[in-house]
Amino acid sequence: MRGYIIMRIHPSYFDLYLTRGLLIIIVGVIVFVLPDIISEYGFYEWVPEMLTFQDFSLLARLLGIGIIIAGHLYIFLIQRTTYLDIKPNMIEYKSGILFWKISKVPYETITDTQVTRSPLNLLLDTGNLLINTSGKDGYEIVFRGALMDDLRIVEHEIRERRRIQKKKDEDRNNGDAGDR
Repeated sequence: MRGYIIMRIHPSYFDLYLTRGLLIIIVGVIVFVLPDIISEYGFYEWVPEMLTFQDFSLLARLLGIGIIIAGHLYIFLIQRTTYLDIKPNMIEYKSGILFWKISKVPYETITDTQVTRSPLNLLLDTGNLLINTSGKDGYEIVFRGALMDDLRIVEHEIRERRRIQKKKDEDRNNGDAGDR
């Protein structure tokens, strides 16, 4: 019963693409069109002396395509390897490609949850979930770019789980007081 997952959410692909991947892809496009810029404006001194312009042009275009593909692959991998699991007794956040960041937060330690939205989040109907715990400065979990429908469900689930946990604690405390 402890290990099953009630709900798993991933960040929105479009949010990741527009906030993280677009810069990588723009750099790839610039590298790809660099030979055209050099030939158009006559900046041949930018070409290393050991290469002919044709070799430089081919190398720049291949490098540009490689950067564009790497940008798309990065976004795909981040979207697949970042998730928030809602479990019966805790929330678990995992993120990473080569190195994992894992945060496990029991419901009884959660002191505050907050959803923040930037103008881009408003446009994409996404948001960021911030979960604060007792005894920790800052937020324990910062989950960026989730769809707002998912965040509403997660917030409701956290409130319900905390309510159930408080009721259990009160029943346990009332049971101890009645034994005396």
